[in-house]
Amino acid sequence: MNSLYKHSLFSKMIALAFVFVISSAVTTFAKDSPVEIPKNAQAKSYGSGWECNRGFRETEGGCALEKIPPNAYPTKSSYGPVWECLRGYKTRNEACVAIKVPPHGYLASYGDQWKCHRGYRKEADDCVAIRVPANGYLADDDSFGRGWQCKRGFAAIDTGCVAVKLPANAHLDFSGSRWECDRSYEKKQGRCVRR
Repeated sequence: MNSLYKHSLFSKMIALAFVFVISSAVTTFAKDSPVEIPKNAQAKSYGSGWECNRGFRETEGGCALEKIPPNAYPTKSSYGPVWECLRGYKTRNEACVAIKVPPHGYLASYGDQWKCHRGYRKEADDCVAIRVPANGYLADDDSFGRGWQCKRGFAAIDTGCVAVKLPANAHLDFSGSRWECDRSYEKKQGRCVRR
């Protein structure tokens, strides 16, 4: 063998040995070292490490029992309270207090507030009947307004529905509570005059 070939073969063997040593070191270094799981904790379902069980909070490398008030249940929250109030209760000063639902009211979908039944409107802590005037009807979901709307051809004035007076050459607009002039006419001083 010539010396050039020997030198090239030796260089390749050294490079291969170097790669083997480096990859072994990286593999050993990358292996997870065993993690000691404290009491009231479990291994994380994803990644590495551990997390506290429900009703416990991580403090100083361990899991301390969190006080859960009556009418509450534990959550798995890693921040904020580790408990939430049951349906029909709301949080107040680290406690769960019952939501007082007035007559003609019901618990809203999440159960932490109440709403009034159709035909009633919320006023302070009560559900008050909506008084629908003549020529009016209950609005679909108008809990912050009057709770009623006027039929087409009537306009809401104060607490009633007043007929819209159409001048000659006019018709009701899209809303049904106002008028606009027919084609070729324009509004002038409450009338429709030809352009």
